[in-house]
Amino acid sequence: MADTPEGAALTRAHRAAQTQVAQDTAQLVRASWPLLDLRDIDGSRMRWVRTVTPVVVDGRLTSIRTSAAYLRSFSLAELGSPMGVIEDVIDDAVRAAISTSLDVTGPVTVKALTGSGFAVEHAGATALESVTGSVVRHVLDGGRTTVERSVEREPRFVGWRRVGVGANCRFCNMLIGRGEVYSAGTVRFASHDHCNCGAEPASGGPPASALQYSASARVQTPADRERVRVALGGDAAPAIPEADLAAARVAQARAELPVLERSLADLERRAVSGMDLSGPIEWQRARIEALRAAA
Repeated sequence: MADTPEGAALTRAHRAAQTQVAQDTAQLVRASWPLLDLRDIDGSRMRWVRTVTPVVVDGRLTSIRTSAAYLRSFSLAELGSPMGVIEDVIDDAVRAAISTSLDVTGPVTVKALTGSGFAVEHAGATALESVTGSVVRHVLDGGRTTVERSVEREPRFVGWRRVGVGANCRFCNMLIGRGEVYSAGTVRFASHDHCNCGAEPASGGPPASALQYSASARVQTPADRERVRVALGGDAAPAIPEADLAAARVAQARAELPVLERSLADLERRAVSGMDLSGPIEWQRARIEALRAAA
């Protein structure tokens, strides 16, 4: 944790502020959900995506600025003078990633579930929850990346540690509890949908002994999820017929594939012009390969 009481208080205030930014953005997106006609997905899909993407972009920008102000105050309290801040950049690649994520978690999920026999109301509620989680991740990644990049350029900090506020999943609580310090040589901040964690600059502490968790593009099986549940000491989830799960996975894979394939083609065209999109391209290629196997 922070070395000074002032720094610790600033981190707590920063995490609370970031949580509020994510919640406010998610509320705006949820309010726009009726723009998506669940009985005419194809006719309303792009209108909804075009409407909510700028909302998420604005939320991410607020997250970036909130982290920038925090870093200046935190470094003053911890180091005696403010550090330089390297803000995350919202470029075309980031906007494309946000739009694709909203499309896949929203309209694509609705079509996949209704196509496999789920009621429209159930499909809509499930998709909206997925959209909300995606919004939280994309918004808060702006602030997280700002902390990471700034710490990399500040020699007085050796890295950053994972911190949380409010309710966190058990896996994130485990990482937070370790108090390990990550650096540019370790890994980028790994976040999942609905993730409420953040990063705090660290001037010392136990270095991470291994690469941090990173989200996998592999389609998980029920056995995979059960092993994670047991490892984390979780309670058993309500039983869902495996046939229903299998049908939903296949339907979603078939619906998601063409979206990601078009997005990948667009990213590859952009990369030809000199943009460094190796990260998103690598992820999408792996995801497409996994989905083709599932479909």
